[in-house]
Amino acid sequence: MASHLDVTHFILSKHVRKGDTVIDATCGNGNDAQHLANLALTHDTGNLHCIDIQLDAINSTKKRLHVHPQSSRIVYHHGSHDNLPSCSPSTIVYNLGYLPGGDKSLTTMVESTFSSFEKALEMLRPGGALFITFYPGHPEGIKELEYAEHWHPKIESAGFKIFLYKHLSDRFSPQLWIIKKPFQKNRTANI
Repeated sequence: MASHLDVTHFILSKHVRKGDTVIDATCGNGNDAQHLANLALTHDTGNLHCIDIQLDAINSTKKRLHVHPQSSRIVYHHGSHDNLPSCSPSTIVYNLGYLPGGDKSLTTMVESTFSSFEKALEMLRPGGALFITFYPGHPEGIKELEYAEHWHPKIESAGFKIFLYKHLSDRFSPQLWIIKKPFQKNRTANI
């Protein structure tokens, strides 16, 4: 069975196009950022923004991507995922929780996470998508997922489509949510 990360990367490869502007809003160790760079960046088009509140994560991602042929098209933002860059991306990826191999007490938090989601949904280009991986195996991850379960009817009523990949038999396993923005801009006015 494919892991949630394998599924994420497979679906990203069907969604992201060469020349797209994409954001890794929680870049961690740079796995998602590297995949996004390979999908979106060309020698003269595309942009990748990598964001993380932990400097270790930014440095790890830089180390992974410094040899990428289009590394000049990658911008790093040391700060909260709640402070998204001003652009109109096709894709924003969130891999929530804590930095793998890092301090597990430093984790994404409900308030800043959902503030970031609201901003992200507004700035996505029509037809764009959020890729969000929730990790309910730790206390804050449970809070984020519970909040998402109450939040999703609001965005569905605004025309967004939500797709979910999870293991039904393990309530603590990671969950991938893909939230696709409608092509009609006026449908998102009430999120």
